[in-house]
Amino acid sequence: MPPSRTPATHSLPPDWTAPLVPHPVAGESWSSFLQRLAQLNAVNLDRLCSDIGVPNDDILTPDQMDKGVSLTRLGRGDVLALTLNRWAGGALPGHLRQTTTGQGRPWTWVGRRGRRTRCSQCSVNGAHLLIWRLPWITACTNHRCYLTAGEVEPQPAAPEHLRRTHYFLRQIGQANPRNFAIWRDAVTLTVGLRRVRATVLSTADARQRASVLEAAAPLATAPTPEKTMGVLAAWCAQQNVPYLWDALRSKLHSRPIIDAADALAARAWYRRHSA
Repeated sequence: MPPSRTPATHSLPPDWTAPLVPHPVAGESWSSFLQRLAQLNAVNLDRLCSDIGVPNDDILTPDQMDKGVSLTRLGRGDVLALTLNRWAGGALPGHLRQTTTGQGRPWTWVGRRGRRTRCSQCSVNGAHLLIWRLPWITACTNHRCYLTAGEVEPQPAAPEHLRRTHYFLRQIGQANPRNFAIWRDAVTLTVGLRRVRATVLSTADARQRASVLEAAAPLATAPTPEKTMGVLAAWCAQQNVPYLWDALRSKLHSRPIIDAADALAARAWYRRHSA
């Protein structure tokens, strides 16, 4: 007989193991899986998280990972695959920040639960995909629409934004941390130097994030050091500055863009002193 659909609010022992465990949907997020587990066992989700010590989030500490394994009887690798931890040091930085409300470096943290984006047409079965939590992913390539937060009607995605999402899906599969570090710096300079009128928050509207990524693309995808320096020089010229000021230069973390910024500053110094 299936359990009652009215969630129970009684306390659960810390070592409670769920009697019924749903099969994870391919690519599903931990928070989505946990919600389906709570519904299947007719327990209150907030009570479950509080009593067991697991978060309704997609970033888990090692201790929370252990508790998730005990709760679900899944293998540790299976639980890891449901979390953003799987991309730490690649599409996301090595040190992940849980549900922060402050603004950190662009594209380095993920947003609060209420701002999680999704494709409403894909999530009709109740499962939300983990990859939708990555700030690089702004559109659903199956339904060719922007991801949305809440009950917002999906809008068709621009072709260039769909192509960029396809590009990032390939990059995520290759797990190249150097490439994502370059993209984060390119986003920093797109907003800080080019004054693109858009937030750098990872939780920004998907269409807005897509526009920032397109603006950052010439610098992020420059194929050679000379091209990288050329793009950066052009961006500086557009703002009537010879090179990056120190406060902006200090925000960079990728070697190719740091080298281009330093070379540009050295060239400006040489021209000024040889005039």
